[in-house]
Amino acid sequence: MNKIVLAASVGIAVTLAPIASSVLAAPAPQEARQPAAGVTAEEIQKRVQAVFEELDKLPANADAEASQRKLAEIAARALDGIDLQKLDAAAFIAAYQLYQMAGAANSSQYDAAVAARAKLPTADGFAVAVQRASMGSGRDADAIAALLNHPGFNDGFTGPTARAMLTLLDRTSAATLQPYAAKLAGLGSRFTADAPQDTFAGAMSWVRVMRNAGSAPQAEAARKSVVEAAKARLAKADERTKKSLNRMIEVLEGAAMRGQLVGSTAPDLKVSWNTTAEGTPAGWKSLADLKGKVVVVDFWATWCGPCVASFPKLAALRKAYPADKVEIIGVTSLQGYVAHTKRPRVDCKGDAAKEQVELLEFMKDMGMTWTVALSGKDVFNPDFGINSVPYVAILDQSGKVYKTGLHSENDTVIRAAVDELLKKK
Repeated sequence: MNKIVLAASVGIAVTLAPIASSVLAAPAPQEARQPAAGVTAEEIQKRVQAVFEELDKLPANADAEASQRKLAEIAARALDGIDLQKLDAAAFIAAYQLYQMAGAANSSQYDAAVAARAKLPTADGFAVAVQRASMGSGRDADAIAALLNHPGFNDGFTGPTARAMLTLLDRTSAATLQPYAAKLAGLGSRFTADAPQDTFAGAMSWVRVMRNAGSAPQAEAARKSVVEAAKARLAKADERTKKSLNRMIEVLEGAAMRGQLVGSTAPDLKVSWNTTAEGTPAGWKSLADLKGKVVVVDFWATWCGPCVASFPKLAALRKAYPADKVEIIGVTSLQGYVAHTKRPRVDCKGDAAKEQVELLEFMKDMGMTWTVALSGKDVFNPDFGINSVPYVAILDQSGKVYKTGLHSENDTVIRAAVDELLKKK
């Protein structure tokens, strides 16, 4: 199918699919469950997959309007036999994609059902309320208050529903969260060494939420409690889980999660290689060597589409400021391959020198006019608390962290911060 048509038609569904599928509630008490209608979440997910498979068969050059009509027809057929009123919470949430793709009337029907079900004073009602908030902006004071005061909150705040709720709170302003600091602090009892894994997986988000919502002592108590619980879980974890737990501990013990990042000297990146756009050594070994300049640090990777999409903004940024006043560094780490955009991917596993050569070729292909550095730490740098890229941090002329968590596409905010620092100097 024409990819533009697909994006226009189901972009919301595709974007929210991880949220929708992650909000599957823990089973509610028997008396609170909706009666089953013989259509499970798994069956609905299969129908969604079948719709996408049928879409792929459409001609790539199909007319946009005709393709959208066809999409609605295919999705509407997939709704046969589904009664929203009789689906359990998991199936109800899984059905979101189908109803979004099946045309305005079906989408409106689903929206109305969501509004009604979200009011149910049960764990299922809470799960759907979280889904509803995730589908919209969902982060204003009234929306957050409705979720935190939902009658199904205590029973429903478990497993994937809890993680989805915490993801929402993690993106909510501190001012909105602060009135609920005490209630949020009370969630700490959920993240113990013996907690179910699908619940404990939300522990890191909870610590970040407490850093926004609570006092410094509350935030530090939350961080320490999760570190202690994670270390206790290590003793009985399998190898895969140990890797995840060790990563969690490393991040929680990093500068960002300890509240010692912004306003403090930037953590050492342990740079193993860096190069200018011309392919010559950049001439510095650590961030400390760049004192006297404003430093824009962009964490990125060759496989990261949003990172690559923001390159024109970074190139314009590089052109806008003198190199003796502002340094721009693209920081990545060894990935074992380079995902070239203009040529085939090249595997470099176990060969750092080869990956460096390929990175330089990538820089030339993509017109990268700023310095690129390989950090000894993962691109998801634990000291900076990074959980997604691109991620931009800005250092002042004394080497202290001034701003963090910016997106390289948002050059207006980045330029404003750089200008502020240049004026101060």
